[in-house]
Amino acid sequence: PEDKFLVGYDAAGNARCVDMKTPSGEVFQVKGRECGHNNGSCSYSNFKKPDAFVPKCPDDSIQIKMDYEGPHCCATCGWVGQFWCDYLVATCAPFTTAKWQ
Repeated sequence: PEDKFLVGYDAAGNARCVDMKTPSGEVFQVKGRECGHNNGSCSYSNFKKPDAFVPKCPDDSIQIKMDYEGPHCCATCGWVGQFWCDYLVATCAPFTTAKWQ
């Protein structure tokens, strides 16, 4: 069908098709929770964050990309009591189903 894309075949030789979502509107960003690096589970890394810190696009949108912001000082940052944070930002957009022309 014009709104399906072939992605492979099952063991019986039947075609496996899926809807292909494509951005169709204004992009927006969803910011994740700040992750503090003295937390133990938070490291200076783009994507190695616990699930609770990874932003998710709403169900009626698709993720276009994921960016990393930080680190920045989120508490007393000096020689004593340094507390550094960073966070992930998802870029999302509404979507439509792509069709063959």
